[in-house]
Amino acid sequence: MNEEILRLFMIGFIIVFLWVVLFWKFFKKITLIQKDFEIENQAAYKRIKRLQCVNLWILSLYVLMIVLFVFTPKWYKVFLPIDALNNPAINMMGLLILKISLVWVVVVQLQLDAAIFKYSRKIDELSSMELVFFFERLLIKGLLLMFIGMFVTLSNIIGLLLCCAAFWYYYKKKNNMRRLQV
Repeated sequence: MNEEILRLFMIGFIIVFLWVVLFWKFFKKITLIQKDFEIENQAAYKRIKRLQCVNLWILSLYVLMIVLFVFTPKWYKVFLPIDALNNPAINMMGLLILKISLVWVVVVQLQLDAAIFKYSRKIDELSSMELVFFFERLLIKGLLLMFIGMFVTLSNIIGLLLCCAAFWYYYKKKNNMRRLQV
């Protein structure tokens, strides 16, 4: 894959991904997805706060990495690229993972909207809230999949460390939740 095409794809991807993950409410309005009700207002639900601060920091570092990769390749060297992994086949695999993560996040956002709507209507409140938490975890898994895709596409040491940190935090949080349930 040509380096210029990869740069164009990466900046386009991160804009769309951020729009879908962080600004879903506005994305729905522009794309005419479920425009008939405002579930965030009905349920007083804050979508961004549920993504966990650590994941938002890691996401912002990946955004910085992409901006440097696209606009200032000299500064991108700060992230310690792994030249052996800069291969068109590996890059294509990373792009495929990124596309899958984007589809994953869109589907989860739609399902999360349905669960929040059900919760806001007080329909079987406890199981609805459990469903909301389930879809929030799926959204975080989509974010983790995006981190893997970023590392595979832009293979560098800092990306690997960020990816490992995100997985470590996810499993630490998951184990803490299990201990609280027991």
